[in-house]
Amino acid sequence: MTPKEIAKAIDALTLEQSRELVEELKALGYKAPEAITVVEQTAVVAEKVETFKVTLQNAGTSKSGVIKFWKNYSANPSLMEAKKEIDAAPVVLKSDLSKQEAEDLKKELETLGAEAVIS
Repeated sequence: MTPKEIAKAIDALTLEQSRELVEELKALGYKAPEAITVVEQTAVVAEKVETFKVTLQNAGTSKSGVIKFWKNYSANPSLMEAKKEIDAAPVVLKSDLSKQEAEDLKKELETLGAEAVIS
């Protein structure tokens, strides 16, 4: 592995995996406190808090179904408000979502025939 590949692999580690890496390095006898400290600090900071947004590209063939779903999902008080949002496509429907939340919302919209993207 090249140093660049190693760096990419370390960057992809979860917090728990980073801690395990530090323990493995210590078990191998590495005593470079600076290197271990860097990995430990990376482990704390590397728990990346990524947020995603779901953009509705178009409502598809079942526009009324998408509007009803969006009214209930977004807790919109009226169908008219939900319709305005859906009619504004392409529009960001929801932001600051976890990856799983974004994927779930996108899947739900696509099940209704809408086209949505995660960014």
